[in-house]
Amino acid sequence: MAAAANDSDRDSYYSLLNVSKEATTAEINASFRRLCVICHPDKHTDSQAKSAAEKLFARVKEAHAVLSDPEKRTIYDIYGREGLDAGWEVIARTRTPTEIREEYERLRRLREEENVRRSTNPCGATTISVNATDLFDSYDDDERRIELSGMTMQQQIDAPLPTGNDAVTVSGSLSARNGRGHGHVAVLLRHVVRADRWVEVDGTAGDGYQFGGRVFANVTRHVQAMAGISLVSTLYGLSPLFTANLSRRLDDNLTGQLTLRTGFQSSMRSTLVHETPSHRFALIFQLGFQQSFIQASYLYRFRDDDDTNVSVSGKVGLTSIHVECGLEKQVSKNSRLGATMSVGLPRGVVLKLKLVRASQEFRIPIALSEEFVPEAVLYGTVVPIAVYWLAKYFVIDPFVKRKAEQDRIERQRASAADTERKKAEAEAAIRLMKETYERNVANETQRNGLVITEAWYGKLVGNESDETGKVINVTIPVQCLVRDSKLILHETETKSGLAGFCDPCLGEEKRLRVVYMFRGSAHEVTVEDSKELVIPRMSHKVE
Repeated sequence: MAAAANDSDRDSYYSLLNVSKEATTAEINASFRRLCVICHPDKHTDSQAKSAAEKLFARVKEAHAVLSDPEKRTIYDIYGREGLDAGWEVIARTRTPTEIREEYERLRRLREEENVRRSTNPCGATTISVNATDLFDSYDDDERRIELSGMTMQQQIDAPLPTGNDAVTVSGSLSARNGRGHGHVAVLLRHVVRADRWVEVDGTAGDGYQFGGRVFANVTRHVQAMAGISLVSTLYGLSPLFTANLSRRLDDNLTGQLTLRTGFQSSMRSTLVHETPSHRFALIFQLGFQQSFIQASYLYRFRDDDDTNVSVSGKVGLTSIHVECGLEKQVSKNSRLGATMSVGLPRGVVLKLKLVRASQEFRIPIALSEEFVPEAVLYGTVVPIAVYWLAKYFVIDPFVKRKAEQDRIERQRASAADTERKKAEAEAAIRLMKETYERNVANETQRNGLVITEAWYGKLVGNESDETGKVINVTIPVQCLVRDSKLILHETETKSGLAGFCDPCLGEEKRLRVVYMFRGSAHEVTVEDSKELVIPRMSHKVE
């Protein structure tokens, strides 16, 4: 699934109209009319003011057009402006949010297929196997050693063909274990018959030969099928293998699969997968000549900045049993680090380390013991955790902090002109609000209501900004949002999208400080950029 647009993009229309994401059409229309009083071009005669009003009115009108249309609003809520630019046939052909999502996914897949046709996609994996069983199973301490028992390198490149509907994948691997090496090279040709149907033909040479083909088809919107046949070289000649797979989406989160294989690896497998944004549970039953087992796995995704995943799995077969527990997390923008402890019979204790850097993956399985040894499990669990936290504290965090600061500075430099333009637009919007501001202050003063005396937005430390130019005065736009002695600024990713606001310190934490008078008493409040603000409140009163 495509990554949805970022939160600030999805918030900008709501922020500009100062309505919540749950706002009704009536509330959206009311906010639009209030802003029209300020920024409609027909209300201004001065050429400079009229030009500023036209720009602000165009933004307000665009926000209202999207949020007042249920179908456009659904697309915007899910994918932001990118979704609105995907293709307007979505609006004409769908009506419910579910249909809009599915139609958008179809358009996204078509765009991705087009992108694949224009570029290659290299990826690879390197596995370094380590034998450290001597550490926990040796009579002589002097003979304890760690050995490199094997290495495997795999690379793959996808390349489009000029026909437009075809692509070729070239892959290969080299491996060495216990002094013996082998490898293979494979070529796969994919032809897209139409959007819901394609065929593949492949061939492999190396330690033997294999040739085959497969057909994929979306039978219905919820059912997919695959059938394939291969010829594999064995000691007794070519052996045919047949594979068939049927997958059905049972509900929004549950998918079931049936897989049949014939030949020397004959088996029948049934799979159920239940997946949500926060967790994934899979249950597998397999009955086969070579291997029969039941396997269950569970993965939980923490919704934190590090995108942490915790996984647990268990597998029980006729002659084996093993349990795994792992942790994986984001350590930088393009890197993920993971560790899994595997304990089983007859495999023993294995610590699996993994580093994913962009499209390259590095795996290091470390065999700690050939049998179940509690010390191996303990050291294999405690040592990696200790090493990770030491590395995180002394290496990773300082590096990420420096990189984030460098990126922030680069973004500020690259967007300096855009920041100045938005600041000028905000100042022009504030000038348009002057008349409304004065009328609002007069009405609130007369009724002894809510009058904003100061409002500052930006990088605040205490009651002041920490650096010159990183805070802006937003007293006028905040006062213009007061209605009947009450002000509500709804929760959004950032308040910089409000009319008369701008981002004075791109990439840095911002807050809003408001000083106001209500019923003759002074009040003051400071809130984080994304938090909701409701005033007046007795807790804001200055004693």
